[in-house]
Amino acid sequence: MARTKPNGLDGAGANGHTTTRIGEKRPLNEESEEERVEAAKKPKLSERTDYSRWRLQDDEGRQTWHYLEDDELVKDWPQTFADKYFLGLPIVGIFTFSILDLHS
Repeated sequence: MARTKPNGLDGAGANGHTTTRIGEKRPLNEESEEERVEAAKKPKLSERTDYSRWRLQDDEGRQTWHYLEDDELVKDWPQTFADKYFLGLPIVGIFTFSILDLHS
């Protein structure tokens, strides 16, 4: 007689899942119903989003991030220096003067 999992159930368990006998290997492609449902819930996104399309909106202290998918919206709402700073993007043009200019 082969040993089974500690619950002693053979075949379908109390929760509807099948039990695997000790020493018995499952096929690699076998997924539980839970795993299939969880995989279906996860959105399929590209590896990374385009940081140049994120905008930070501040409404009386309530800050929300918005991702602009439309090119027209990107043109109408340019990124601020704060947006770039928080996203870790290079900030070009904010300090265009030289330290030498301060002494003259």
